[in-house]
Amino acid sequence: AHRNGQAVTSPRPTGNRTRPPRPATPNQVRAIQTIARRLGADLDSVLREEFGVGRLEDLSMSEASRVIDDLKATSEG
Repeated sequence: AHRNGQAVTSPRPTGNRTRPPRPATPNQVRAIQTIARRLGADLDSVLREEFGVGRLEDLSMSEASRVIDDLKATSEG
């Protein structure tokens, strides 16, 4: 795959094994709960519609990071 004219390389070769994504950290889960509560956001529907999960703990670390970024952008806007 190429992006901006440069090859996209993985930092480590993974071979044929694909590792499952790392789960959201407890700190990420708490941050999402706190920000969502402060905003009055409907977290359940966001989790279901955007990520297909029913619980914060089912998010991957990168998904949780995206939720946090999205919530912060909402609160600033």
